[in-house]
Amino acid sequence: MQNNDAAGNTSGTLKMELWALPAPYAGAAISGYKMAQYTLGTLGGQFQFLNVNSGTIAFVSPPSGTYYVAMILTEFTADPLNGGYTPRDYVNFPTQLVIGGGGAAFNPPPGIWENANEIGTGYSLDFKHGVLVVVFYSFNPNGTAQWYISSGPLVGSTFTGTLDKFVNGQCISASCAYRYPALAGNDGAVTIIFSSDTTATMYLPGGRVIPIHPSVF
Repeated sequence: MQNNDAAGNTSGTLKMELWALPAPYAGAAISGYKMAQYTLGTLGGQFQFLNVNSGTIAFVSPPSGTYYVAMILTEFTADPLNGGYTPRDYVNFPTQLVIGGGGAAFNPPPGIWENANEIGTGYSLDFKHGVLVVVFYSFNPNGTAQWYISSGPLVGSTFTGTLDKFVNGQCISASCAYRYPALAGNDGAVTIIFSSDTTATMYLPGGRVIPIHPSVF
């Protein structure tokens, strides 16, 4: 590890933190479950190296689910997030972590789900035989309508899938002959972590995080 501060100033206290996350870490604010941490101390002067061997340290398992695991180097900066520590560097591990043996911890009711602060968009959820199917009713930046479909197993409390787009399917008019829709790629990954049967947090591309719940009408 190397301190490249041109003035040779000493760093804040450094930590190595092991996190279980709903999506691969991309350098923004950390949102997930901290499983372990090890305090490294400070690093002073230019071109000084710190070699680390933490040995055996305490580990806290996250709730049942499927996670991406990241090792994140943080520095104490008195930042109000993450206990005053700011992410400085990180590495994502290639293999996902499955906790809880794969059984679904929750049974979300089928129907329209929503974020109460984003009326006009919504999410249709259907859950059966351990598989969650989600249809997204949303819009493109230019205002045109866009819907997605994502499906896959609900492992513990966590669902992860891709935001698949389809084109050239059946139109609503009786004058149209039936056409099977074609997959037109996807717009990234979505992760939904349930905290109960009727409450969940959705993680969308670009770092967007929203709470969702069944629509009441």
